[in-house]
Amino acid sequence: MTVIKAAAILTLWRDGRFDTMDIAQALTVHEADVVRVIDAARERARCTVPLQVV
Repeated sequence: MTVIKAAAILTLWRDGRFDTMDIAQALTVHEADVVRVIDAARERARCTVPLQVV
């Protein structure tokens, strides 16, 4: 999956009009990948420790 597709997933999901299957079909990716991207974004939003470059 590309970064562009991941960004599109988050944009469509945040719009609130599409479910994970609709997004997967529109972007020709597996629904599981859509769920993983959404879960990762939610986890990142909950994270209190900022990411650091080592």
